Amino acid sequence: MDVCPHVRYRIDRDDRIAAVNDAWPKFATANEGDGLEPSRILSRSIWDFLADDTTIQLYKSMIRQSRDGGLPVRFRFRCDSPDRRRLLAMEITSNLEGDVMFTVRSAVEQSRPYMSLLGHADLHSGGFLVMCAWCKHIPLSTDRWVEAEEAVDALGLFSGSPLPALTHGICPSCFNALEQLLQDRELAAAGTVTCGALKVT
Repeated sequence: MDVCPHVRYRIDRDDRIAAVNDAWPKFATANEGDGLEPSRILSRSIWDFLADDTTIQLYKSMIRQSRDGGLPVRFRFRCDSPDRRRLLAMEITSNLEGDVMFTVRSAVEQSRPYMSLLGHADLHSGGFLVMCAWCKHIPLSTDRWVEAEEAVDALGLFSGSPLPALTHGICPSCFNALEQLLQDRELAAAGTVTCGALKVT
């Protein structure tokens, strides 16, 4: 099992990336994260790196809750590479100055046959295919999202070339789970319930 070290990064009160730890560039390189070297991201807004409006709003809600002095926000999400499936655990905390720290650790890793669809260096067309940013499933219909391997077969993605490029969104299941997580945290901060971590599998 190739477990990654804890990756930590911090944003300032204006949501600019203020610091990353030594594990950041190693993890970015291992996952074909071109353009994510510390010298190219420090002082930039964290929102420059998220394209999906729904995901941005969810992260803004989590950051706001952290800054409001509530409990740390904890959840799990997928961060796959072409040859590995990864379930990562995220913790979001803040300090009195309004800085927010993100700590990401590996929960589970599995090897997989190389998936060209997930490879940045592989040939992609001008078309786009949506993938959930949280569970890495791909929609076959509005209410059916599946693993990349199943989507490749069902959509006949290797019957022609090049492959579509991936863009990220959020599936209904993850959206509902994350909304519930945020609602539970608000109740927990009011002393009503104890909030647990979201697990996306």
